[in-house]
Amino acid sequence: MKIMARATLATLTAATLLPFTTNPAVAAPTDVTLTAAGGINEVTVTVTNNTAEALSVCLIAGGHDAAGPPDPAFPIADVAAEAGAPGTHSATIPDIPAGNYFVYWACAQDDGQEQEQWGTVPVLDPNKVTAQPIPVTVTAPKCFGSLCLPDGFGS
Repeated sequence: MKIMARATLATLTAATLLPFTTNPAVAAPTDVTLTAAGGINEVTVTVTNNTAEALSVCLIAGGHDAAGPPDPAFPIADVAAEAGAPGTHSATIPDIPAGNYFVYWACAQDDGQEQEQWGTVPVLDPNKVTAQPIPVTVTAPKCFGSLCLPDGFGS
């Protein structure tokens, strides 16, 4: 089952980035960066796009292992629509079970002439990794019967 999940993730990621097979350009690692923070049953990612162009795709996936591909521990999300414009933008991935994860990501731009990519998942070229997986902790709500405390209350 784990092998099938990894194969499915690799296939989905490769299929999503398949259109980006034009001339690869050398991307500066700081042109696009991502941070991640765990919350109550969610992960919030903040994408900083220091380029002049919007990202064509920005995939986020979670795994339990920092050394290998995502297993996937939570569903793959494309946050380019919410967080891909130039500047700094955030997107929240909901419905994640409580636990410790590593956030993998791959963002790309393609202007039809050349393609650039950033992230931890170098689908097109293993030498293009610009970041390491980000550890996050997702917590469960603190509830007493039907009463649940808001995030950060009582910490």
